Amino acid sequence: MKNLFNEADPWREEAWAMMRTRSDLNFFMITKRVERIAACLPADWGSAYDHVTIGCTVESQAQAEKRLPLYNLLPLRCKTLICEPLLSPIDLAPYLTGEVEMVVVGGESGEEARSCHFDWVMEIRAACIACDVSFVFKQTGANFVKGGKHYRIPRKLQQSQARKAAIDYRADSEL
Repeated sequence: MKNLFNEADPWREEAWAMMRTRSDLNFFMITKRVERIAACLPADWGSAYDHVTIGCTVESQAQAEKRLPLYNLLPLRCKTLICEPLLSPIDLAPYLTGEVEMVVVGGESGEEARSCHFDWVMEIRAACIACDVSFVFKQTGANFVKGGKHYRIPRKLQQSQARKAAIDYRADSEL
């Protein structure tokens, strides 16, 4: 069986070289494999490239407790947490350090999508506001629960329904 963890290894140095050359652009990478980040950073990374954000996905409390302590120790200047698909309530407050700039939340899409509860979204939002971390509600997901009611939301409406909630928060540090 092919080792999917190492698929990017052959072209990783070329990608880092492009990022070094194009420091006028912002680069954004997302991973759930935070244990590989340190080993995959370029030799000249130092305390980070200012224009590169490496985001960490966390879909449940168990994954937050597993990934975020390690993620918060990494030498990254720009950190974003992606709670998508949000599969359970998550207490992010202990992990919203001064380095985490943004939290993005969204439900799961597709025919077999698991439910996303609006209460979970709002709990994460409250933690972000308390820690002055920007918050974005990206999409509801296909199976959305709000006010005790279950909604089946078509893919084409999931982002617009999230925007209609009007709950995004912009941290004071971004003003």
